Amino acid sequence: TMGSTTSSFGSENQSSEEKDLETIDVIQRPVSDEDEGSDTDALQERTVVIIIKDADPLCVETRTLTKHSPVFRYIFEECKFEDEDMTDFSAEAVGVFLALLVDEQMTDIDEVLFREINKMAVAFQVPWLLKDCKKWLGEKMVAAENEEQINFLFGESYYMLTRLKQTSYMDMFVNQFGGSVDTILISKYLSDFDNRVSKYDERLGCTLDSDIIYPLLQLGGSNIRIFYEILSDLISNNLNLSKTAVHLLQNIDLRCLKANWEDWSQLFIKISDLPDISASDLKIPYKLLDEAWRAVSITSEETSSTTTTLREIEKKELELEKEALRAGVSSDGTTEERATKASTSAAILWDKNKWWSLYYSCKTLADCVTAVSEGRTEDMWDVVDALLWKVFVKSSPSQEEMDKFMSDMERVCEVKRVKRVPWQFIGLVISALKNSTKDNAERLITLLTRIKQSRVLSSPCRENIIIRRDRKEELVSEVELAKCEKPEWEYKEIYHFKHPLVGKCAEPGQCGFILRYHSDSDNRTLDLISDNSYYENTGVHYHNVLSHRDMCEYVVFTLTLPNGAKVKTVAWGRWRLWWLPENTRQEFEGWYVAYNVANYMVTKSEP
Repeated sequence: TMGSTTSSFGSENQSSEEKDLETIDVIQRPVSDEDEGSDTDALQERTVVIIIKDADPLCVETRTLTKHSPVFRYIFEECKFEDEDMTDFSAEAVGVFLALLVDEQMTDIDEVLFREINKMAVAFQVPWLLKDCKKWLGEKMVAAENEEQINFLFGESYYMLTRLKQTSYMDMFVNQFGGSVDTILISKYLSDFDNRVSKYDERLGCTLDSDIIYPLLQLGGSNIRIFYEILSDLISNNLNLSKTAVHLLQNIDLRCLKANWEDWSQLFIKISDLPDISASDLKIPYKLLDEAWRAVSITSEETSSTTTTLREIEKKELELEKEALRAGVSSDGTTEERATKASTSAAILWDKNKWWSLYYSCKTLADCVTAVSEGRTEDMWDVVDALLWKVFVKSSPSQEEMDKFMSDMERVCEVKRVKRVPWQFIGLVISALKNSTKDNAERLITLLTRIKQSRVLSSPCRENIIIRRDRKEELVSEVELAKCEKPEWEYKEIYHFKHPLVGKCAEPGQCGFILRYHSDSDNRTLDLISDNSYYENTGVHYHNVLSHRDMCEYVVFTLTLPNGAKVKTVAWGRWRLWWLPENTRQEFEGWYVAYNVANYMVTKSEP
C-alpha cells in the first residue's frame, strides 16, 4: 500500500537467492566428489558445439559448461548431446556468458547485455552467476543518479518479476527508491494504462501487465499527491471508472488522505457524478470515504461534511441498483415494489449464494488467497469458515503450504483492507478443536493460531465490543408465509449499541441497530438496516455513523462432549459435527456481534 516503502513480493522466511532458485524447475544432478574423479575428467577432455544466432558455431570445453550448471551437465553427460542451440540469445551475449563461465566471476558488462546474461544464468542454473547478477544490479541501483539509469533498473526489475517470477529484484528496487523516485517514472507507466495493458512495451522490453501497478504504488510511498493528480486526469477524461482508476483507488493508504482531505472528498464526489458509472463502481468511492474518515483524525466540520457526502453517494448507489433491478422486470416478472425492497440496503453482512460459491471454489489454501485477491470475499471470517468446512476436511496442507498461505494472505489483505476476524470468534473455534479426534486437527489449530496472532488478519479483544442480540422480531408471519406463491421469510435482529462517535444522544429509546435476515427461493442475506421505517415501535433508533464493515455476527453454542465436558464454540454452519467426537450434544447460547472500534479508540465524543 502507499505510505510504506517496504515491499513484500516474496516470503519473509526465505533468502532472496532461495526465492529466485525456487521458481526454476531444477534438474537434480549435483556434482559429487566421486563424480569429480571419474566422469568429470572425461568430460573435461571433450568439447561441444554451441550454436549461435547469426554467427559461426563455437567449440567450447565441456568442463567449462558443466562445472557449475546442472542443466549443462544433464545435457552433455546424461543425454550425451554434442551441441547446444543457444540461438534464443544474441551472439554477443552468449560470448560474454561463456567468458564469464571461464573466469568464474562477474565483470562490469554492458547494460544492454545484462538481461540476456541474467536469463542464461536462470535458464542454465548457474548459482554463482545468479548471485553476481543480483549484486551487479544492486550496485547499479546504489550508484544511479539520473532518470535514464533509474528507468533501466526499473525495467530489469519488472522483467524479472513478471517474466522470470523472481521477486527479489523488485524488492531491491522498491527498497532503494521507494518514496523518493521521480513522479515521471510512475506517471508515464500509468498514463493511458488501460489502452496499453497486455501489449508489448518497448521501454520494459516485455508485455505490460496489470501487476505493475503494485510496485508503482510502493514507489510512490507517502507521496499521495502523485496518485491524486493521476486519478484526477483519469476521471476528467472518462465517463466511468477506468481499470487503472479502480486499481489505484483500491490500493490507497487511507492515512495519506488527511493532508488533502478536502481535495479527496471532492474527488470522490466527482467520481459519483460520472455519467456512466455503475452501481458496483460507485461502491468503491463510498467504501473508501467511509473507511478513510474513520481511519484518520479529522475535524468536526470535516466529519459532518463527509457524513453528508456519504449519504449522497449511498443514495445514488441505491438508485442505480434500483434501476438495474427494474430493467429486469420483463424477464423475471419482478415488480417495482419488490425491486425497491431488494435495494433498500447495500450493507450486506452475509450472502448465502456468495458463501456457497466460496465453499465450492476454496478447496485449497491457495484457492482462499485467490478468492480474497479477486474480491470474491472481503472478510477473513469467510476464509476461516472455508478452512473449517472444506480445506482441512478434504486435505491436510503441509507446513510449506501454510507458510505460503500466511505470507500471501497477509500481503493481499493488507492491500485489499479485508475485514479482520475477531479474536473472540477464532479463539472459541480453537478451544473447541482441541477436543477433536481428527488426525489433522492439530495442523488446523496451528494455522488458526497463526491467523489469530496476525494483526493483519485478526483483531484483538481490546478493539472489539461484543454485543448480544436483544431479541428477534418476525417481519412475515407464518400465516402470510403460507399464502405466498414464492415464500419469503424475513425477521429483524435488534441490538442495543451506542457507537463511540455518538456522544450524548437526546433521541427517544435506545441507540442501536437492526440486522435484517431475508430468505426467499433465490437467496438468503443478512444486512444492516438504515431505513428508519424498520425502527418504528422497536424502542431502538439508528445513527448514521454505524458501518456493516465494522461488524461480525456469529452464533454461540455450548457443546457437551461424550465425557461430560462442556465447551463453547461459534459457527454459522455445522462444521463442529465433523471435527468433534460423535454424540456431542449442542445447545444454543445466543447471537452476538463483534463491533470493531479500533478506528475510534482515540476519538473524543463531543459534548
